[in-house]
Amino acid sequence: MDFLKSLFGKWMSDDRRKLDRQPSPQLVAYYFTGAAPAGYPVRDISPTGLYLLTEERWRPGTVIMMTIQRMDEDADSADRSIAVHAKVVRWGEDGVGFAFALADHRSGNQLADKKVLVRFLQGLKTDEDLSIYPY
Repeated sequence: MDFLKSLFGKWMSDDRRKLDRQPSPQLVAYYFTGAAPAGYPVRDISPTGLYLLTEERWRPGTVIMMTIQRMDEDADSADRSIAVHAKVVRWGEDGVGFAFALADHRSGNQLADKKVLVRFLQGLKTDEDLSIYPY
């Protein structure tokens, strides 16, 4: 049975992510809670979504506006953070999984579109100082 799980595990899994997520200890996310601002660690991220380590539990389908900020950049860097809408898609024991609800680049608002998000992700570096997102 373990052999079949290893062969067909990805198709049988409840995890429906389309792209692999990269671990991201250098990112935090801010969202409005009514309290003093606090950054919540981003466990992993891809161009389609992220997993946020938080005690909050929103209903699936809830859309949250958040700012994702790099912790490895100078405070004055223009590429240090982006603002996105993210939709709750799942919960875990330690946090919440989100799918990005990206802005249309023609909308004129301050939220990131796919091009801006990919450029932001390309700036994240691995220990070998290589981009973790090749696109």
